[in-house]
Amino acid sequence: MSVSEDSRGLQIEFRRVPENGGMSVVNDVEVNADSTDKFQVVCRINNLQEFFKFNTIKLFKSQTSQVLAQMQNIDTNAQDTFQKPVLGPGVTGWTPVGEYDKNNVNARDSYVGVERSLSGLSCSDAVTYRCEASYSGPSPDFSTYNVGINKTLSVQGKNYCIIISNHNLPSVNLGHYTPSDSYVSFASCCAVCALTMSIPTTSF
Repeated sequence: MSVSEDSRGLQIEFRRVPENGGMSVVNDVEVNADSTDKFQVVCRINNLQEFFKFNTIKLFKSQTSQVLAQMQNIDTNAQDTFQKPVLGPGVTGWTPVGEYDKNNVNARDSYVGVERSLSGLSCSDAVTYRCEASYSGPSPDFSTYNVGINKTLSVQGKNYCIIISNHNLPSVNLGHYTPSDSYVSFASCCAVCALTMSIPTTSF
């Protein structure tokens, strides 16, 4: 995990949420095609220093600067986003998660993030995520702070991949899924297998 020098207590959490309840914070995940657990990436502001009120919280996929989810606390006319977690423009495959804290006067325990099935994670999710927050400090100055933090997810897979060379057209067997009459390029197959520690290869 790399933390920017201006994080001031901002946090990113990777969470595994079992179907039967509970939650655990993890630094890496092991993908299992049979798992019913959920996986979350969450931005938390409860440990921010000199905190009075947050303005915006945003979660990014760092490499593309794509906003995955956000919450704002400044524009009461924007009812779709005011104090609500929403996905960023064009984001698919994720569900927004989060909550505006109504129990504390400064909403310190508010958070925002995204969720998807653990079994649906892929190589493309093993990237660096970034959380950014804008917030106001306490009186008398009510200074504005803009802070950020990065955290990289490590993904490993239990599924396996077997490359079978047949007239130079490889096919894929990934876990329980076997394409019957379709072929993919070797590069695509390697990308699928990037979740595994090793790739057994068979030719005939």
